[in-house]
Amino acid sequence: MAFPDQVTGTASLTGSGQTYDIRPAAGEEWIIHNIFFNKGIQIYMTDGTNLVPLRVLAHGWFWEWLSFHVNNTRFIRLKTIRTGTTLVGFDGVQSK
Repeated sequence: MAFPDQVTGTASLTGSGQTYDIRPAAGEEWIIHNIFFNKGIQIYMTDGTNLVPLRVLAHGWFWEWLSFHVNNTRFIRLKTIRTGTTLVGFDGVQSK
């Protein structure tokens, strides 16, 4: 991938407590602009060990106009809080 390509991702998570990481490959950096989900989720900034809560969103929606800078060692983790299938996604741009 080359700068300034768009980055996107989607996932289907089954059950409460499932996670999805918005995490670039080693050496890349992204700026995340939007996060989408159809059921409630928790959103964290993490280094893979420590979780810093950013937001809990109880219902399906989107979180827009963001500017989270993520790399392979500091990234966003989405965690489901509802039963059944939760669809999640994001978009942004590669900055490095």
